[in-house]
Amino acid sequence: MGNSPMDPNDIESDNPLDRLVERLSVALDERITRKAVLVRLGTGLLGILGLGAALAGSAKVVDASSCSDWQYCGLHGNLCSSCTGGTDTSCPAGCSAQASWTYCCQLPGTSCWYYETYKDCCGQNCSPSCSTFCNNSSQGSWCTSGSYGCTMTIYGGLCSGSGCPFLPAA
Repeated sequence: MGNSPMDPNDIESDNPLDRLVERLSVALDERITRKAVLVRLGTGLLGILGLGAALAGSAKVVDASSCSDWQYCGLHGNLCSSCTGGTDTSCPAGCSAQASWTYCCQLPGTSCWYYETYKDCCGQNCSPSCSTFCNNSSQGSWCTSGSYGCTMTIYGGLCSGSGCPFLPAA
């Protein structure tokens, strides 16, 4: 077989259930990336453990005009929340989310460190008007296609610390 795509009709098993599972697996493999599968499995595991809803419902309130907010400790780029049509969790019109990086940022006055994921918004027609550029890290643009527009900031959960609160919901 090697690296060539598998034809769903070349299934060798005589068991109908095996054939069905293999066909579904091949069909899914052609449509879904490994990363997407791992994200879904991880989210499902957190849900089973009862942590998914708590993490997903945790949000933060930050000042979109200030790069000094602790949640922006790893940000290098335009804040999407300071761009016309953008927010901390959505790209402005003409831009789409691409690759990301993660930092652990310390909540001031505590020993609690929280994951912050930064995701670049890029595209062929991505040129939002943004008012705030942060230079808190040495990360370059993670755009794989098109031009860089801005960076979203997404809360990801607790890195380390004990007795740490979940961030308040917005």
